Amino acid sequence: MLKILPFVALTPIAEAQQSVPCYGSGKMSQEYLERLARENADSFIRVIKPQYIEPNIEQGSVEFYARSDYYFQKIMEKGLLEKQVSAVYIYEQEQPNRIVVRGFIVSVSAKSILDGSLKKHENTLEILENRLVKQIATLKSMAEPVLLVQKLPESLTGYLANLTIGKPLVETIDALDYIHRLWPITSQSVVESIIHDIENLGSLYIADGHHRVSAVGKYLDGIDSPAALGLMVLLVNEQDMIIKSFHRIISGIGDLDFLDFFIQKQTQFTIISDWELDSISVSTNCVLLITRSVNIMVDMDFGSGELNNQIHSRTPDIGFDAVENLEVYKIESLIFDQLMGIQNTSNDERITFVRGDTPLQTMKKLVLTGSCDCVLVLPANTVQQIRDVADQNLIMPPKSTWIEPKLLTGFITQVFD
Repeated sequence: MLKILPFVALTPIAEAQQSVPCYGSGKMSQEYLERLARENADSFIRVIKPQYIEPNIEQGSVEFYARSDYYFQKIMEKGLLEKQVSAVYIYEQEQPNRIVVRGFIVSVSAKSILDGSLKKHENTLEILENRLVKQIATLKSMAEPVLLVQKLPESLTGYLANLTIGKPLVETIDALDYIHRLWPITSQSVVESIIHDIENLGSLYIADGHHRVSAVGKYLDGIDSPAALGLMVLLVNEQDMIIKSFHRIISGIGDLDFLDFFIQKQTQFTIISDWELDSISVSTNCVLLITRSVNIMVDMDFGSGELNNQIHSRTPDIGFDAVENLEVYKIESLIFDQLMGIQNTSNDERITFVRGDTPLQTMKKLVLTGSCDCVLVLPANTVQQIRDVADQNLIMPPKSTWIEPKLLTGFITQVFD
């Protein structure tokens, strides 16, 4: 059963709201984060990535956790973080394009983590889970909310839309000019109303942060009296979640006859000229294959061709399979395997991944300059596709989605002591 709690948090004091919060990874390059660690002694990047300031530290070592705690204590000793009373929070992210995303930062009970109330669509690696557990146990805190989504009722979306609660407790402009704002809600009646409406949803979907969910679940399961504690999450309406794809850059496959392959497989395709790449949009059920000689928009619905028969012969017809419906599954099962001879895309050195907002002309230049052999451009998954996979307790293939909003680390920190 879904149980939501208020929680105790640390937030940066006014003078530290630009210096402490930072992106942890993914949104910014490692080069940028390493420079930030060197140049900003107050940045939370030193806490979560102490190896960026001390390169000899091995991740997962005793020294790693000791240095992580050292940098956390330095921030605390300077008085840069202040403890708030137990509350729930309203979070707002204003993007440079003026899109505004708002949501509720609350705590999901330990029991709800363990009983499946949070539905997942990604696998986690035990080695990464265990490292996070040790870091949480060392710091007695977690400094970044997990992103959850659900179709919110009008009572919650209306509250967010009509937000009029004055100056934010925290306001940070990040390196990409995104503005992050935070308001605490301490009124007992309002907190109870928000919690009641969220709990009535029954379950929530993990959008981003699967490893943190598993790690906090393990940590809370291993301590005494975890009932009053939970996992800090940001819950947003599913319509406000931005989903981008991950494209595949492939090297080391040689000169393949792509057109002949699709003709033999009776697969519908369209030739796209180089100048059309500026305006092309890759829609659902299609992928774009960029090669040196030709750009091919491939229909992944397959019609009645051979590829379609192979897709549906893999499992008995026991109903709709949410994973088999994904474009990324289709290319991994068929195009990578049969055309390129790549069986496992998660650890094949011939494949690298690039975010879905990378311009197509940029990827075409990579191919033309010989930096790679070809690029597979995928459409972004829909919210419904992610929900379907999670509802069926299935797992999406590696690097299927890039989800925003991305959150800052050290902007709000949950305390477990």
